[in-house]
Amino acid sequence: MKNFIGVHKTEEEQEDQIKNWWKENGIQIIGGVVIGIAGIWGWDYYQNHIYAQSIEARDLYLDFSVNNNSSTLQNLSENFSDSSYQDEARLLLAKNQIKNFDDSRNTLLSVSNSSNKYLANLAKIRLAKLYINNDNLSEAETILNNLNDESYKGLKFYMQAQISEKKNDLSSAKNLYEESLKNLSEESGLKNLIRLKVADLN
Repeated sequence: MKNFIGVHKTEEEQEDQIKNWWKENGIQIIGGVVIGIAGIWGWDYYQNHIYAQSIEARDLYLDFSVNNNSSTLQNLSENFSDSSYQDEARLLLAKNQIKNFDDSRNTLLSVSNSSNKYLANLAKIRLAKLYINNDNLSEAETILNNLNDESYKGLKFYMQAQISEKKNDLSSAKNLYEESLKNLSEESGLKNLIRLKVADLN
């Protein structure tokens, strides 16, 4: 491109040079422009499609949270399986199934394998709680021992303390409650309850 147009040439020669260059390179240039425009349009279309899908999944989740409609959950599962709204709906379903241990457990197990780590860990915490409430202590211990997310550390200690208390290992329960107090945020509503439990175990 440096010597594309010879400045020493006449205007007619320069025009001929431009025409020849355009004949040789015009198709490639037009093709590149078309591909570029198509790529930009395609990306915009893809982004808009993803946004529309997210809005539709959100609306289905909100509908399920209000009406608890099984067909809505099925729609989420079949058409928005990659959306976190499906897992959030399943967490809500497990809560509604709490009186049926097997159903609630199976729903929480499915969410515990979610690619969304936050929702997966939340499902594991709720599953451990379900096991504790039903005296399936070994299953609860296994889940909690494998839960390494620091954000759940205080809650993990609290639930491990509950397990120790159910086993009548009161010394261990007291120590775990105290560890829970150290790791829970100041805003946690559990702190006052745990302080009462520690006082009772003294």
